[in-house]
Amino acid sequence: MRALFLFVLFNFLTACVSYESSIPKGYTGEAVTISDTYSNKTLSSAHFFYVKEMNGKPMYNAIRSTNGASSGQGAKLVAVGYSRKVPKTKLTLKVAGEVFRAAPILYMFNADENYAIEGEIEFTPNKDEFYFVKGELSETYSAVWIEDIHGKVISKLEEGEKSDKAPELIVKNKVHDPISTESVNVDELSNINLGESSELVKVRLGEPTKVSVIEGNFFKRTRDKTVFFYEDIAQFVFNGGPDFIKIATVIEIIPVVGGGESNLQRLKKEMSSTDPKELREYAKKYYKSDYIYPNALDVISQKIEEELKRLSDQNTDAVAWLIRVIGRSKNPDYIGFLNDISAQTSSTKIKRYANKMIEELEKYKEI
Repeated sequence: MRALFLFVLFNFLTACVSYESSIPKGYTGEAVTISDTYSNKTLSSAHFFYVKEMNGKPMYNAIRSTNGASSGQGAKLVAVGYSRKVPKTKLTLKVAGEVFRAAPILYMFNADENYAIEGEIEFTPNKDEFYFVKGELSETYSAVWIEDIHGKVISKLEEGEKSDKAPELIVKNKVHDPISTESVNVDELSNINLGESSELVKVRLGEPTKVSVIEGNFFKRTRDKTVFFYEDIAQFVFNGGPDFIKIATVIEIIPVVGGGESNLQRLKKEMSSTDPKELREYAKKYYKSDYIYPNALDVISQKIEEELKRLSDQNTDAVAWLIRVIGRSKNPDYIGFLNDISAQTSSTKIKRYANKMIEELEKYKEI
């Protein structure tokens, strides 16, 4: 009930807040961009990390833009990122992280998981022009920090831990020495955030290999979406059609499955999971991809065989989703593999999905 009251109070008070411009009146110097981000997105919640205040003045942020976009959507969260230009001078930022939910009642139902943390940091932009507020939220550890475009932490890091004596998060400061912002050899995909603008994605990865549009539906209250495809990296889905792509932000990242070495290594790491729920979520993510390479199918089929040896009520759903990924690949070379599964399994559900995917792959035998 306390969480519900705080949520209602927060929305009432912030609705009345007058937000200051992030570029002070009369400032003519250089500016950099700081973007809010979010992660752990579900149908009704997400973890947000954002700038709450700058030099003591309230800033408009991703929480406010998301709250507005989600209004009237019931328990559906419409997550929206937000970026702002700030002066290239020493700044005092109040940064925050919180679990934001689409409806007040959800805070009450998830009272033990409404994690939040905030604190002030001093931040002086260096030569990079783009920075991000990122973090982690959990029961035992919460943090929020400023990160540069290469994924390097270049600010103070705020850490939080649950106290045994109080429900509040205790904030501690850990100073990180400034780190060189030269390019580093990292997984390109891991540095890109939900809520990131199309401009920033292009800065990181260049022009997309292909651009497509998913048309909205008036009766389903869905809007047009734009998809950037980068070969051997991912598909990035933005919350706006071509006319709004300059202000649209990333709402979904669908990795290419397999192909390049970094993608293949990520896939192998994910397929090493022994958690059925986690495995199912990975499979659902792969199923959305339009680009599933043969080397990925080798890894996925091996994982299916491993899971079938210990098939139970706990992992049946995950195996069924992995079988769907095989069917989604449009690769008829795996019809024999699915036939073997259908013939040998005692699970009605697994047999049904194997047969269904065989029918799907049969369509591509002569293509």
